[in-house]
Amino acid sequence: MAYKKTDKRKEHAYKKFEQDIKGNSLKNILLFYGKENYLIDWAIGSVIDKYVEPACKDFDLTKFNGTAASFEDISNSCETLPMFSTKKIVVTDKLKCLETETEDEQKWLGYFESIPETCILILTAEKPDTRRKIFKTLSAAGGVYQFDELDDQFLRKFIEKRMKSAGKTIKPAVAGELIAQSGYFDRNTEYTLYNLENDLKKVIAHASGEEICREDVVKSISGNIDRNVFFMLDALGQGKKASAFRMLSNLALYSENEYRILSLICNQYEAVMLVKEMREDGRNLPEIAQALGMHEYRARLMMGLSEKYSIQQLKSILLRAYQVDRNIKSGLLDKSLALEMFIASI
Repeated sequence: MAYKKTDKRKEHAYKKFEQDIKGNSLKNILLFYGKENYLIDWAIGSVIDKYVEPACKDFDLTKFNGTAASFEDISNSCETLPMFSTKKIVVTDKLKCLETETEDEQKWLGYFESIPETCILILTAEKPDTRRKIFKTLSAAGGVYQFDELDDQFLRKFIEKRMKSAGKTIKPAVAGELIAQSGYFDRNTEYTLYNLENDLKKVIAHASGEEICREDVVKSISGNIDRNVFFMLDALGQGKKASAFRMLSNLALYSENEYRILSLICNQYEAVMLVKEMREDGRNLPEIAQALGMHEYRARLMMGLSEKYSIQQLKSILLRAYQVDRNIKSGLLDKSLALEMFIASI
């Protein structure tokens, strides 16, 4: 995720939604979309809790599969008055016409401004086409909330809140380690808040005391190969070869392909060298993160590793890595042995 140059960052959708629902300013048609299904489910649940009487859910809450339900099915439900609840809530998941053209599209365009005040229609979509007329019309008539990944500040608050509810505490440095171990900010990661929620449960279950320590984090979160390769290289940068060899063994234990491991090693060192060069050119952390298209937290980790080497040393390491790749592909060396020899040479 690229870092914005300005410090005035765009307000996250979950914060705006929280303000809107507390201020009773929600529109009668809502669109929730984005990567974080956890936040989408939370927002839907919040609307239901606020407007539907628990005893009347069978009457005043209706859910549709948007890939199968017709416009008439959904609109007729919206026109039904609530029994004893404040509002009738109609939830339609993955409405097709928000992503591709359908026969019902013109009907929806005319209905967006006609939804009764007694109803709130909630629509969700995986990847709505924001360029199309239907999206723009819905945006003008209703409330649109894009629930993408949290930034570092709100992610830490999420972690602290979960810890507090479990009767635990966590120091900022350990929370930072947890975020790094989780890989939440890794580029192209599929790791979401649902994954983090599960990992937090593991960390809490592992902790014997009230305070979460680094060991609880390291032993509870399995993580992904990209992040694990980075920590292996970080161990090498600190002169901890025994730890690096253990990490390499763990990667092999989980049947990771040696070619992939080597490719990631090259990618990581290439990124570290770019960070080193940019840093020596006088660029600051936000500028480096933006230039490399990575989250600032990840760029900070790269910067820390870059301080362990000179540019010349990094170039030398990369040349050795490229040679190892050639030796493996030519059959000159066994894949596992070649990787071990490379780690030993750093």
